[in-house]
Amino acid sequence: MSVAQPVMHSLPFEGYPRRWLSVDLLDIARQRAAGWPDFHPEDFCHRCGAANVCWFTDSTTWNDVMEDETRWNGILCVPCFIALTEDRVGGCAWRLTRDEYGSEVLTLLHVGDPDGAS
Repeated sequence: MSVAQPVMHSLPFEGYPRRWLSVDLLDIARQRAAGWPDFHPEDFCHRCGAANVCWFTDSTTWNDVMEDETRWNGILCVPCFIALTEDRVGGCAWRLTRDEYGSEVLTLLHVGDPDGAS
């Protein structure tokens, strides 16, 4: 299957004219079926379709939240990961920093009880 034109909404940046702002979930499904000819699969959140930055969190936090989750291929943006974590474990406090390589580091600081009475 050949993709004649990009299926994304354009947001060109200086020096990176093929960078895009967002896609919808149908765009992601089309790209996956076509073998990702138009954009890298990790450029966009597979839950909401928003642009995704390079980020990580510690494996314990990730595994606790994503252990049985397969719907989004493990590719979530920071806001979706936070929302999913809070849905599964209750209110949380986070720190977002940048490492020496420029990647965003999401650190779970505190987990409240699921009823919000922490």
